[in-house]
Amino acid sequence: MLTPSIQSLLVLGVAGFAVAIGTHLAAQTAPPATAQPGPLLTATPPKIATPQPAANTTANNADYVGSLACQRCHAATYERWSHTRMANIITDPKMNPRVVLGDFKTPNPLVTFKLEDVAFVYGTKWKQRYFIRKGNDYYPANAQWDVTNRVWRPYFLQANTEWWVNHYPAAAGDNSTRPTGPLCDGCHSTNYNAQTKQTTEWNVGCERCHGPGGAHVARPSRANIIDPARLDYVSANDTCIQCHSQGQPLTNPIAGQLHDWPVGFHMGLKLKDFWKLEEHHLGEQRYTH
Repeated sequence: MLTPSIQSLLVLGVAGFAVAIGTHLAAQTAPPATAQPGPLLTATPPKIATPQPAANTTANNADYVGSLACQRCHAATYERWSHTRMANIITDPKMNPRVVLGDFKTPNPLVTFKLEDVAFVYGTKWKQRYFIRKGNDYYPANAQWDVTNRVWRPYFLQANTEWWVNHYPAAAGDNSTRPTGPLCDGCHSTNYNAQTKQTTEWNVGCERCHGPGGAHVARPSRANIIDPARLDYVSANDTCIQCHSQGQPLTNPIAGQLHDWPVGFHMGLKLKDFWKLEEHHLGEQRYTH
């Protein structure tokens, strides 16, 4: 039989253990005191009233209908996708102010533009860039926000970095002659039209990887939609390589401008008919290697 003193010690020990466990669990679950709220990632693609024909190609009569058309039958997948960075590459800060990470309140000589000048915000992970609209195109601002270190840094591509830089001459630190339409937007949108500079939707929508979905929405069937998992390995890899590679269109210029994305390609076609990969030589060092 335990003496009263030993019983007291056991009670104190159990109580102390419980407090320690509670403190440990609280430390695991409680957010850091200095944690900053992250960007709100929730894609809001437009509702497409009329299906839009595939842009930049006469290869077929496929129609784009936008990601919202997929939500009705694929609600869970749509919900997951809408919170990914692929679905939120390009964001209108007026529609979603929480996406803005840069410090626009503290004066900085690098930042020569105002938040109200920003038409689109690009990126939320490592860097955030800001696009200014002029005419029917967009241009990157001269400063970008370093998300990790929370500081402003210059944004300007120097000579001998990208093949197109010398074809779009610019004064140092000035991106006003380098439009995102021919140089970026084809990969940051779905069904971008190089002639009209219009897109079915900004960001990497469902049809970017599954091809035009008009026929599938009208008559849902595995036979009329592309599933990259069921393609041969070359066509399946084209899903990613169309944007995650360095190369040049086989036809350039297009609509009077040199383009840096495979104009005319969409899933269901062969990427090699539109895009030539750049060669990389052993030992060569560039900004991508």
